[in-house]
Amino acid sequence: MKALQHLFLTLGLGAFTTTLTFAAPPPAIPLNQSIAIVNNQVITSQDLAIETSFMAAQLRGQSQADIKHAALNNLITQNVLLELAKRNNIHASSDVVSNAFNSVAHQNKMSAEKFTMALTKQGINVDHYRNFLKNQLIIRSLEQRVLAGAGLQVSEAEVAQYMQRQHTKQQATTRYSINTILITSKTQAARILQEIKDKKITFKKAAKGYSQGSNRSQSGNLGWLKTSELPTMLVTPAQKLKLGELSPLLNTGNGYLIIQLAGKKSDYQQAIKVTENKVRQIILQTTPIFSDEQAVAKLTQLRQQLTNAKISFAKVAQNYSEDPASSAKGGELGWVLPGQLPPELEQHIDKLDINTISEPIRTPTDWRLIEVTARRQIDASRTIEKAQAKQAIFIKKAEAYIANWRKQIRDQAYVHILGQDES
Repeated sequence: MKALQHLFLTLGLGAFTTTLTFAAPPPAIPLNQSIAIVNNQVITSQDLAIETSFMAAQLRGQSQADIKHAALNNLITQNVLLELAKRNNIHASSDVVSNAFNSVAHQNKMSAEKFTMALTKQGINVDHYRNFLKNQLIIRSLEQRVLAGAGLQVSEAEVAQYMQRQHTKQQATTRYSINTILITSKTQAARILQEIKDKKITFKKAAKGYSQGSNRSQSGNLGWLKTSELPTMLVTPAQKLKLGELSPLLNTGNGYLIIQLAGKKSDYQQAIKVTENKVRQIILQTTPIFSDEQAVAKLTQLRQQLTNAKISFAKVAQNYSEDPASSAKGGELGWVLPGQLPPELEQHIDKLDINTISEPIRTPTDWRLIEVTARRQIDASRTIEKAQAKQAIFIKKAEAYIANWRKQIRDQAYVHILGQDES
């Protein structure tokens, strides 16, 4: 049977999915024994065996002792975070967990039923796996709340520097088609350059008739060359010239070059036409005392009032929406590109008519009303590049922030591994 490629929902700070494959079923779970105490919680040998089975899939090739050590450390940190989440009333309902389960099944291109069967055949207890997903969802919600209060910013200067580094990398793989004419006399070279500009002669004919370079028989064309393959003196003109544009005369020491950029090949920053939607939203989150049914009922009531124009969308968002960033702006998210919102929302956004409010929409973490107030087609290559740069920088900052925050929380906890000194 084909191994499962995804056991983790896309969780955490960015679009990362951990790939796990099991070569064999995890080991049998031993008799339950207490092996560690974390604050007031006990970690048992059964907990460790379950976690070890997941870690073994991530850490293939490492020794069993190393895997077990990593699993125990992971459990300790997880227990500390789950306890903190509980104190902050952060939970994941069974519906949310089922949503996550279905999303992972979809990543594996399976129905929920087939995914359940596949887990069982690969020795993974489905209840244990659902509990694992539940814990990850709770921890993600906790970390998102922490990040929301962290005030992390990405400056325009940071974005510009990141994009410049990416451009430099891409330039190394870009290929250029360069036409050249080499003439020893500066006066003659200047005259021919002007004639080409005035369209009295084509570059091709001028190269064949006047060039003293070795590529004369190829009409002056050097072929397709990467930046690293170009003569040093041609690199700057190749990168700066527009297609068909001619450079000023270039003194080579052996004569004067007339240079023309004939072509450029790169997969980088091609024109990307996309549909951009101007979106606003209202978010309600479920809690142990505010169920999915209550959230749907409340959003349905608000939608009816909005549809009947009894109250403005901005007012409702400010009074009811539980997303601080957008509620302060009357629910406005601004212009949104594909990929910037969860897939569950994008599916509905693409189908919504302008100025129509959606029915309540379920995402893995909340319920939402969405309205598209405008829609347009744009060349988003530059915008997407900038958004990707900003996201990459933010993810790096957020990961560092969360890693440091986790360490602080872990260091403040009481941890006692039975049979060892307190740590």
